[in-house]
Amino acid sequence: MITVAGANNEAFEVKAILDTGTGPDWISQWYLTDVLNLKASKDKNNKYSDKNFSDFQGKPFKASGTVELMISSDEFEGVSFRNQCFLVSRKSTFKILIGKTTIKKEKLLAHKPREILGDAAHIGLQPKLSKSKLWLCF
Repeated sequence: MITVAGANNEAFEVKAILDTGTGPDWISQWYLTDVLNLKASKDKNNKYSDKNFSDFQGKPFKASGTVELMISSDEFEGVSFRNQCFLVSRKSTFKILIGKTTIKKEKLLAHKPREILGDAAHIGLQPKLSKSKLWLCF
């Protein structure tokens, strides 16, 4: 989950898709305008402005603009707030998609040690489960 600042700095929590198949971060046009009440800019100097992309079904498309958003997540290292540039997608099935550039920079798919609250961590075993279905209870 990430939190995105919309118009008048109103906060919106949204599930972002982590996609290692694309470099840049994306936001859907409808989510940007209808939910966040913000507008994209037509940035012709953006390095992605003339690049062709493919959607999840393989159909080609281009970014319709860019927008800089204030986002926050507990998964970010250090300060949890970031000003992040997003490409805008006119026809998309997602709200926000985080690309591999941000995934690597923020180490979002890296294993991070969890802080254990309390005196101990308890390992739980359920009868008749395979070894791959062990779980930890914190």
